[in-house]
Amino acid sequence: MAERRRLRLNKHGETVEPVGAEAEAGAVADGVATPDCDCPRLDAEDWHEVENDWSDITFVATGTMALLGVPVGFAGAKSGLQGRAAKLGLTVPQDAMLVLGAGKFRREIMLEVEGAEPGQKGVVRPGG
Repeated sequence: MAERRRLRLNKHGETVEPVGAEAEAGAVADGVATPDCDCPRLDAEDWHEVENDWSDITFVATGTMALLGVPVGFAGAKSGLQGRAAKLGLTVPQDAMLVLGAGKFRREIMLEVEGAEPGQKGVVRPGG
């Protein structure tokens, strides 16, 4: 099987090679030069076929309308989840996960919380 590569395309769909400063400052990822940035680089080998265990992670969840998969009212739903967590006496971690479910017309949003008791009402545990 051929190795997959990411190629930069112009507005006509033609392959574009980096030139000038972009080529000099760029880092090579998947065989294509990309501009330098402070973004963390993820190695596919660290994630490929890795099984995740979420049995100890809890969330509060809500749903929001979506327009062809794009959530509508996302900011309001997120602040509502933070309010629900406070009302339940739960803590939202500083770098909390925000999980967006699938769907074209309605999407589930889950916000990670800490301090939930086993079986607590209003708390979602996705499991292993």
